[in-house]
Amino acid sequence: MIEALREPGQRCQPPVARYRQFEVRTHHPDAIALVGAGSGHTIIDASGRANGIYVDGQDNSGMRSVVVSGFQVKNANFEGILIVNASDVVVRDNVLTGND
Repeated sequence: MIEALREPGQRCQPPVARYRQFEVRTHHPDAIALVGAGSGHTIIDASGRANGIYVDGQDNSGMRSVVVSGFQVKNANFEGILIVNASDVVVRDNVLTGND
């Protein structure tokens, strides 16, 4: 599933499911919310992938005001949730298991 956020303040709320790949692309670096339905309901199985969720402020200069909430992220080769060069990031109510 790939979802594009085009406006500041938009929220991505994926449906209850298990995901092998979940990607959110944004055309702006400000005020993004990625909100799952709860760690028992929205599951990212990142087996074979470096990360389950990657907040990329390196390629998106000025990335700020990001919320990541309500996911179970498991089996990533490295970090379950990786945040690089972003500010004012809130990560809450997630369960991370089996990530290296």
